[in-house]
Amino acid sequence: MKKLIENIFKKMKSCVGKSVLGIILFSIFYFQFSIQSSAQTKIHASATIDSTKIKIGEQLHLILSAEVSSDIKIYFPQIPDSLNHVEVVERTKIDTVKSEDGKYSTYKQTLTLTSFDAGQYFLEPFKFYYQNASKTIDSIATEALQFQVETILVDTTKEFKDVKPPMDVPFTLKEALPYIVGGIILVAIIILAIWLIRKWQRKKGIIKPNIPLRPAHEIALEELKKVQLENLWQQGFYKQYQSSVSDIIRSYIEQRFSIQAMEMPSDETLQHFKGKNKKHISKDAFEKLKYILQLADTVKFAKAIPLGTENEQSLQNAFDFVQLTKQASKSDFDSIENHSSEERKEDVNVQ
Repeated sequence: MKKLIENIFKKMKSCVGKSVLGIILFSIFYFQFSIQSSAQTKIHASATIDSTKIKIGEQLHLILSAEVSSDIKIYFPQIPDSLNHVEVVERTKIDTVKSEDGKYSTYKQTLTLTSFDAGQYFLEPFKFYYQNASKTIDSIATEALQFQVETILVDTTKEFKDVKPPMDVPFTLKEALPYIVGGIILVAIIILAIWLIRKWQRKKGIIKPNIPLRPAHEIALEELKKVQLENLWQQGFYKQYQSSVSDIIRSYIEQRFSIQAMEMPSDETLQHFKGKNKKHISKDAFEKLKYILQLADTVKFAKAIPLGTENEQSLQNAFDFVQLTKQASKSDFDSIENHSSEERKEDVNVQ
């Protein structure tokens, strides 16, 4: 717009020529335009402090403000956390207030300063950068500031006293009430969550009826037969074969004797079957278990390759260990009774 009017003034000047009247008219119009342009653009920045004298450790406030026209973009100075023995304790966000007509905006930021060294301090002018409508970047500086930090006078004629110890403040019910209420609410939420989960499970039919577990020896014998049919060691999978046999026996021990054999080393597992007050098994069963576990450890940790006979013996010992240590079932008792009755009949016939 400015360039357009200047071009018009130039054409007017060329039209009027060098006459005195033309020069006067040109000057009047150009002067009025310059005044109008400068009135539309405004930039003013300032820095003030609310106190010029503080004690060591006390605080004062540095107020940075800028008033600019709406077509100008202002950039506040980047102030570090420390300014020559002066520390910036806190800084607020930059507040913006617009004029009623929307032509001007006022920006303001407050910084809290302190110092722990006595002396006279100077704050150098702060530089604001701004960008006008033509995208030109310029700067404007504030005035320098000065304040005094004084020491605290100590009366050396008086006796020095120790620092007072911390005061014991009693814990009141009012202070404990939020924790009590919070605990009650937390317990109520947990109970409600458990109730809702169970209700949802009943609706969905997720809760399964209690099904009697199969005897541990049946499961173990079934798993051992699967290993036997897989022919793992015949294909060169010695480690997988020995691990499968020992894991089946360990799982059987957990279910049969309530020993966490899956998480124990072999020596510790064997200790549960030795000495007094231990799980009672026959000596033959103990030796078979020892053979299984030690051979499996040799293959797994020492990377040994067992002979074919050793692999077969390990599996056979596993079958024998389960049979020797299984719990007697009702069918076993029935067969024992039938066998005894048949023997008694034979004795009678012989007589």
